[in-house]
Amino acid sequence: MANRHNADLFISCHYNAGGGEGLETFHWSGSRRGKRAAELIHNQVLRSGIYRRNRGVKTANFFVLRETKMPAFLVEYGFMDDPGLEEAAQMVDHQVQKAFAVATAKGICEYFGVQYVPEEPAKPKPMYRVTVDGKEIFDTAYEEKIVVVVQQAVREKRGEIVIKKL
Repeated sequence: MANRHNADLFISCHYNAGGGEGLETFHWSGSRRGKRAAELIHNQVLRSGIYRRNRGVKTANFFVLRETKMPAFLVEYGFMDDPGLEEAAQMVDHQVQKAFAVATAKGICEYFGVQYVPEEPAKPKPMYRVTVDGKEIFDTAYEEKIVVVVQQAVREKRGEIVIKKL
């Protein structure tokens, strides 16, 4: 699929198995650009704030590395069966996933020579309380739900509709 769409870079993200521990990143031996991408991403993941033993950047004869027309790398963020199962537990931790995703994105930006722009923290949506004829219907942060309730109240020819921002 990457070849059909003429992708600029192929990224394959995994967790390893086999009883080891640590981070390792692979590239096809015949690709200097794949090696460079692998090294940049590998180094960013090591600096992500999530400790991983450095198993290094290596070459491999994996199909996804060998058969892609573009530079490619495969990163193993840790082991799902590491001896203490610490990496395994982190595998499903959203903060760890986010840290690795950000580190990978930083490495990709570095590879392409563009500045990484961090996402802005999500701003909480304001809550609204909907009251119809003096009876509290519900609280919501989703304005489209308020529209539905107001439309229903109007169809039913109800009296006073109050929407209060909390």
